[in-house]
Amino acid sequence: MKLLKLSLTNFQGIPHAEFDFDGQSASIYGTNGTGKTTVFNAMTYLLFDKASTGERNYTPKTTDHDGNDVHFLNHIVEAVFQKEDGSRITLKKDYHEKYKTKRGASEKLMDGHGVDYFVDGVPVKEKQFNNMLCFEFGTIEQLKMLTMPDYFCESLDWRSRREILLQLCGDVTDEDVISSCEELGDLKKLLLKPGSADQYYSVDEYKLIANATKTKLNKQLQEIPGRIDEAQRAIPDTEGMELEAIQNKLDALYEEKSGYEAKKVTALSQDRMLAAINVKISEAEAGLKRAEAEYLRQQSEEGRSVYSEIDRLMEERAKLRDRLLDLEKKLRQGQKELGNLNDTRKRLMEEYRREKDRQWNDEDNFCPTCKRELPIEKIKKAKEEFYLQKSSRLEQINQKGKTEASKDLIASAEKEIQTNADGIRQTQKEIEQMDDRMDKLSSNLRQRPKFEFTDTYNQIFTEIHNLTLQKQNQEELSAKIVQKYDDQLAALQAKINEQENYKTMLEITQGQQRRIQDLQEQEQDLAGKFEEVQKGIYLCDLFVREKVSLLTSKINSRFRTVRFRLVQNLGSGGIQEVCEALVLDDSGNHTLFSSANKAAKLKAGLEVIHTLSVHWNRSMPVFVDNAESVVRLKREVDQLIRLVVSEKDLKLRTVIEEQEES
Repeated sequence: MKLLKLSLTNFQGIPHAEFDFDGQSASIYGTNGTGKTTVFNAMTYLLFDKASTGERNYTPKTTDHDGNDVHFLNHIVEAVFQKEDGSRITLKKDYHEKYKTKRGASEKLMDGHGVDYFVDGVPVKEKQFNNMLCFEFGTIEQLKMLTMPDYFCESLDWRSRREILLQLCGDVTDEDVISSCEELGDLKKLLLKPGSADQYYSVDEYKLIANATKTKLNKQLQEIPGRIDEAQRAIPDTEGMELEAIQNKLDALYEEKSGYEAKKVTALSQDRMLAAINVKISEAEAGLKRAEAEYLRQQSEEGRSVYSEIDRLMEERAKLRDRLLDLEKKLRQGQKELGNLNDTRKRLMEEYRREKDRQWNDEDNFCPTCKRELPIEKIKKAKEEFYLQKSSRLEQINQKGKTEASKDLIASAEKEIQTNADGIRQTQKEIEQMDDRMDKLSSNLRQRPKFEFTDTYNQIFTEIHNLTLQKQNQEELSAKIVQKYDDQLAALQAKINEQENYKTMLEITQGQQRRIQDLQEQEQDLAGKFEEVQKGIYLCDLFVREKVSLLTSKINSRFRTVRFRLVQNLGSGGIQEVCEALVLDDSGNHTLFSSANKAAKLKAGLEVIHTLSVHWNRSMPVFVDNAESVVRLKREVDQLIRLVVSEKDLKLRTVIEEQEES
């Protein structure tokens, strides 16, 4: 597509100007302020309603010396293009003020601005104009990329830039990437979905799952040392103790005690009552020790049970937390959707109101050319068409409101939001209940009383105390007989009690050691899983590097000097996906496009435009502002319009390229 002619009328301060390029490259000379950039703005405004400078809220209106708009002017840009088949197409935009007369007033008041569109001199609607542009010239984005040298490398979103480069050179398959690197041989097994023989995650999907799993495993690994430390602190000092040796001592002590008790019974055979009391006291004391040993054993067993229950509750809490995060995400999405529905409904209602308030303008009763009043039949027909279009437009807006923002859709969205909000509150309540349960379990462990303060101890102790009182009364009669045996039995009982305590301590130690071993095995298992996940993440990053390397080679092979970087290495060892253009600087090294000088940027931009033109089989005239800053500009495009600052040219001067060479 070549530009044959460009005409401006009242366009951004230029009263009238015509440029006959005849499809050739050219240079437009002029000193500062003569309108060179305005010519570029006219082309970009014609094609995509934007200024070449990127100015926001741009309009082509002419202003006076004080910066105020000059009214009652039509601001027109018109261009004639020649297509590849030799045929021509003329585009025109007319930006103008709109006026209306209020009832009862004679003075017309400005009521905004409008744009008239023309194709080959025929008025068309904006949508028709844009559809024609897309069909004949390409999409708006393509037009920007083919006419503005810095747009693709600097202004276009990097994701869109990468997508176009992949379309340009073709993507590479995951199989190609894996087969290109021996170290990636295990990746395919990691990508296989659980329970499937031929279904695989994508690398991005697996990496998301792996990172979430890594976070969860890391949290569990951080908790285990504290639990091991807690179990270790609960182990009594049993250094040098052996359960078998203690049990042998107990057996020997109990056997020795039985011998003395038998002798004592024989010695007291004449006092059966004292013997019976002594037996009861011995049984009660033995029962007290057994009860104490059983109490300590149950305490240790209960501790293991409580820790197990706490572990279970923590797993359940993690599941509830995941559910809470999912509900909160759905709530945010629902609120955003509801906001969009309300905004759409509000916009359509406002659009409906404006359309409904729109009335026939009496100015349309007059011919826009000769200013004479139109025949009554034409006025009547025009009014009928006006109100018919108005009725049709109102019906369209109404139907659009029913399909895109009806009350039922809004109510459904509000109901979904309420459901998610209720779910969040319920889940939060369950989490709080679970936290209370874990706090109570932990509190019970700390608050369990010593055996001496239990009802069992008090009951047995009271029994022993009562028997002792009876014994004391009876012993007054047989003190001399039993004293010897009692002393011996008391010494034996002390030894038995000591050994029973040692035995209980060893049983507690064994229980805590089993718990520590379980935790250590769990820690080792989690560490293995963590290492496996780490390996998977590493392979994913390696996959991305290898894929980027293959893609980078394919992409860069399509360009002569420009290069593209698709990943950036992070300080943490990971990578970040990017799509940055690198251009040759004056020393022959590649540097970032954003850091290069204007000449390097321009040369690189023209090279990119050339490659894209070949790929899309489309070409457009390219305007280069401040072209005097580039000394040697390699011809990369079919038609290049240079805008050159020239102090001697007080008015714009156009020189066709062939004329320059001659």
